[in-house]
Amino acid sequence: MAYIDGDATTTRPLLSDFESSNETVFVCPQHRKEVPLVSVQLLQENGESEFEDPEELRKKDGVLRRLVMAIVRRRQRNGSVREREEDQYKLDWENGISKDRCSRGNGICSRTGLGGLVIIIIIVSISIAIYTHNPNIPPFLREQPPLPLPSPPTLPDPFLESLTKHVTPIPCHSHNDYWRPSPLYDALRTGCTSVEADVWHFPPLSPSLYVGHDTSSLTPSHTLSTMYISPLLQLLDFHNTNLSTTTTSSKFGIFPTSPSTTLILLIDFKNNGSEIFPALSTHLAPLREKSYLSHFNGTHTNLGPITVVATGNAPFATLMTANTTYRDIFYDAPLHSFSSSSSSSSSATALMRDEAFSTHNSYLASTSLRAALGGRLWWVHWTRPWAMGRISGEQRGRIREQIRGARETGLRARYWGTPGWPVGVRDAVWKVLVEEGVDFLNGDDLEGLKGMVGGEGGEREVEVR
Repeated sequence: MAYIDGDATTTRPLLSDFESSNETVFVCPQHRKEVPLVSVQLLQENGESEFEDPEELRKKDGVLRRLVMAIVRRRQRNGSVREREEDQYKLDWENGISKDRCSRGNGICSRTGLGGLVIIIIIVSISIAIYTHNPNIPPFLREQPPLPLPSPPTLPDPFLESLTKHVTPIPCHSHNDYWRPSPLYDALRTGCTSVEADVWHFPPLSPSLYVGHDTSSLTPSHTLSTMYISPLLQLLDFHNTNLSTTTTSSKFGIFPTSPSTTLILLIDFKNNGSEIFPALSTHLAPLREKSYLSHFNGTHTNLGPITVVATGNAPFATLMTANTTYRDIFYDAPLHSFSSSSSSSSSATALMRDEAFSTHNSYLASTSLRAALGGRLWWVHWTRPWAMGRISGEQRGRIREQIRGARETGLRARYWGTPGWPVGVRDAVWKVLVEEGVDFLNGDDLEGLKGMVGGEGGEREVEVR
């Protein structure tokens, strides 16, 4: 092992290659923080070596021994230097010396102070980032001061009169209706008797229920009140202008061609269901005050022009205990629990179905088509074009059993997650569901839905039950 000085032309032995006979600790202010990779000759020239007698230095034999001794000396040196710095810091603090001395680069005060400051800055930065960049809070709700609530639009009478005039209601469900060019209105013009709105609630930032598939798509103007409740209220007021009675059973519905047909407003709770439920109940007050809502009166259910159904993260327990004598928010029961052979049905779910789900608290029974088919999807047949969209006899039986179980309970069956493409596969699956008696056909293509459940020239009217 050797060391070559920057201005030296010869190789000099390193101090770590030697040891003193009395194990004297090396102290050199010039090289206190460095590994002793300086030559003995250099130290002796500077007059800083404690090895005054060259005889006290003896060559160490063995690479391993030299390595071990170098490690030992480094640990001894670091420990002694740290102890001296701590003692000096305590002494300076007791004597009231200014912090200038403590702020030197080789002082413990500098290391501790800077480290603590860095930790505080990191904690504050993370806290600010969590609050201001929470992906679960839309950006416009983080603005100060809070944005004012949007005013519901006022619809002209000619528009209200022509919207559903001569429209025959059909048993189709407008999936993610808010994505359409004209939310709600496109579905009503087609005759759909069920529309879906995904809602988000962010108390105490805002009392509104915002409509959108995820938080990044939310906007201040897209609220449940402006997009659905206010238009439906104006439409029903227009159709019920000359009615003097206030009973639910005598109210005209959305479709003049079938005034007794109820429109399902399916509300998908996207975040905290326990907070969305009371907010939704408050938002429904205008419809409730005019007896436009289907409701359970403690003994039986009275159908009205609008039937509100909660799904997604909706809390079934809260719905059951909120009010036992009046209920106008119904539940979307799990359809797959009505099949004893379903792989998604457990004994616990079946027990809850038998004891809990009924027309007193639920209106729909829905599940994904994948759950109904036991996880085997139609696209496994894409390698066999002649079998595309084919559902096996066993799968048909499972679907038939689920629909029958829902109907025996008094609920309407719906399957979501049906294919949208290829069109041939979609139509093949839809046809099976219609043949097996599904109550609402779920989809995004309104014209395709109308063609499947309505047919050419004459629509298949929705069954009123």
